[in-house]
Amino acid sequence: MYILTGLIGGEVAARITAYLRTTKTTLSGKGYYRLDSELGYVLVSGKTVNGIKFDSLGFRGKEYSTKKPKDMFRILCVGNYITFGAIASADSTTYPAILENTLTMAKGRRITIEVMNCGVNGYSSRQSLLDLHLHLLSLKPDAIILCTGWNDMILSKQVGWHRELTGLLNRDYFTFRESFLWWMLRTKLLRLPATVAQDRLADFRHNVEDFGRTCDSSGVILMLLDLPTILSEQMTESEKANFLKSTFKPGEEPLFLAYRQVILDVAAQFHHQLLSSTLNYDHFNKDSLIVDNCHPNNRGYRTMVSEIAPQVERLIPRN
Repeated sequence: MYILTGLIGGEVAARITAYLRTTKTTLSGKGYYRLDSELGYVLVSGKTVNGIKFDSLGFRGKEYSTKKPKDMFRILCVGNYITFGAIASADSTTYPAILENTLTMAKGRRITIEVMNCGVNGYSSRQSLLDLHLHLLSLKPDAIILCTGWNDMILSKQVGWHRELTGLLNRDYFTFRESFLWWMLRTKLLRLPATVAQDRLADFRHNVEDFGRTCDSSGVILMLLDLPTILSEQMTESEKANFLKSTFKPGEEPLFLAYRQVILDVAAQFHHQLLSSTLNYDHFNKDSLIVDNCHPNNRGYRTMVSEIAPQVERLIPRN
């Protein structure tokens, strides 16, 4: 009886602790977000917060119109922290802003190029897919660059999360799907590495495939950005330390490789353009370009755009 009471009390305490910690970290007091009934949360609009400008559409950077002229080629960059520019020092140093500037400078083209930063910190592939259906297609994009996967990996490691939810904030604390107590003991005390949860990996594949099908049916070119990462087959000691920043532990490299492989497979199977840069798993010596396991710094963004801009350029009509 005492053991059962102790286990129940421990489970309740674990759930309360997880809830308070998640609420604090997911929507921290930066003032970037507002709650949303369909997407969980969205970025604020029409404000400048901590030096970051949010336009009237709720995107980072300069103001864009919802209307698109006939002589314009509009690219939406969709994703999470990497697209938003978590480590970028200014709105102009995010990869979408650098890409727009690079493509605009190209000669011999009569049409105008717009590259809109539609990245939202913390978004999973499910949230990006919902955002596509709810808002992004109404902007009449000609092409979309999707960078997704890192947050799905993080979510796959979390107890109390399932595919109907839209992020960490609304984890399922009030039904007994899984034990929060056992999860805390396993991750915090025993520090066991997470394995690949096949059902959650399948959900990720479904979301990316559905994103592609939606783009195809809407006449939108989809480009999948191969995931930026500090991880590679050969790593310096500083790169190994960077990979273990944030939420990853030693032995969790297979988790990244499984989610990255989905991106590669979907691009090949459905003939989407795969954008490769010097920040991918296949490249070495990235500790001066990525500050932790996946977030580029200013130099990293410039390096990334220098590689992907020619790949994007080939898909843009000249007239």
